[in-house]
Amino acid sequence: MTHLTSRLITSPDILEHEDNHPVIIIDPTQEQIDQVVDFCRHSKKLFDVYVYTSDTDDLMYLSHVTKIAEQVLISDSSHVSIKNLKEQTIYGPNEKMVNPLDYFKNIDNIA
Repeated sequence: MTHLTSRLITSPDILEHEDNHPVIIIDPTQEQIDQVVDFCRHSKKLFDVYVYTSDTDDLMYLSHVTKIAEQVLISDSSHVSIKNLKEQTIYGPNEKMVNPLDYFKNIDNIA
């Protein structure tokens, strides 16, 4: 029997798109990553969470994962700029979405 689970993915890894909901979080804090990981452990929905930080400096990787992600969450303090994305949300203390966890909670309620 296959055990299905959410997955946290970092550069240079790219996983085959399966039934998991692919999301990329750009420049999250460690606390935000920990919150999302903890949430995914108990979520009804399965996620592939790609984490990209500015210091990764791998634009080919970033370009690839933004194409497979259903949602891109970018910190308002990030220096990363991505053009022509269909679904991107800026998060931060002065934004409508304060924390990436807000997105996951909202999507989980829809499932």
